[in-house]
Amino acid sequence: MAQSQGPNTCAVEEIPGTNKKFWTECRYGMHKKICGQTSVIRYECCEGFDRIEGEKGCTAVKPLNNIVETAENAGASKFVQYLRESGLAERLQQGPYTLFAPIDLAFENLTQLQIEALQRTRNNPWSSMLLYHLTDHRIQSNDIRMDSLVTTLDSNKKIRIGKYSSGMMTVNCVPIVRKDQEATNGIVHLVDSLLEPISSDHIVAALSRDGRFTKLSSLLSESDLDDVIIEPGPYTLFSPYDEAFQMYPAARLERIRADHQALKEKVPKYCQFGNSTPSGLQYF
Repeated sequence: MAQSQGPNTCAVEEIPGTNKKFWTECRYGMHKKICGQTSVIRYECCEGFDRIEGEKGCTAVKPLNNIVETAENAGASKFVQYLRESGLAERLQQGPYTLFAPIDLAFENLTQLQIEALQRTRNNPWSSMLLYHLTDHRIQSNDIRMDSLVTTLDSNKKIRIGKYSSGMMTVNCVPIVRKDQEATNGIVHLVDSLLEPISSDHIVAALSRDGRFTKLSSLLSESDLDDVIIEPGPYTLFSPYDEAFQMYPAARLERIRADHQALKEKVPKYCQFGNSTPSGLQYF
């Protein structure tokens, strides 16, 4: 338990064999499983506190910094570099703001499109890529409901914040790995990767447009379920790739497709009401 380490100590859970880390928002960490693996616990000073030599725990109080410096000190120095090079950091001196800052490890596996988008942020304080990680008010983890849509500074585009009973929180399905970093002009949350805008398509159109899910898209249409899930949701669809259908016995699949009632019973199992993300579902 973190309390045995002295005052103001918090647990950090690490997944063995990976660089994944999750900072608890409380001071009483316990071993649990993350992605099916038992986490390794270590301890460090909770946000806002520091160690004094010779004293147990973390008894020194740190001075607060603005959100840019807070993000940099918390482990998002690469993202902060883009904020500074764009000129946006200078605009973030007042506030209040909430910044969802990608950790440094997020920049090790960027797609080509993300690299090109980041290159366009230089000398561009109105960069859509950067503004999408910011809101114009303070958002603490305790303020978030189970499923919330929040408006960003990027032309009022929204992010979707998920909150799970395990304590895990996500933004657009990206895990929040460190919450509630207090700053003089807002709050910083560290996230596991760059945030991508939510698609404006409904779930059936997004599935059809992707190109990897033509088999399930066809089954949705044949079962009439596509007419249901174009209605206001939210919905979560667990969609097998087309390759997965190659492992399903062809004769059995054809019997199901020929039996409309069987199709209507089988296909809905891939869809549920509400928002669920792999990040949230794997944390238990």
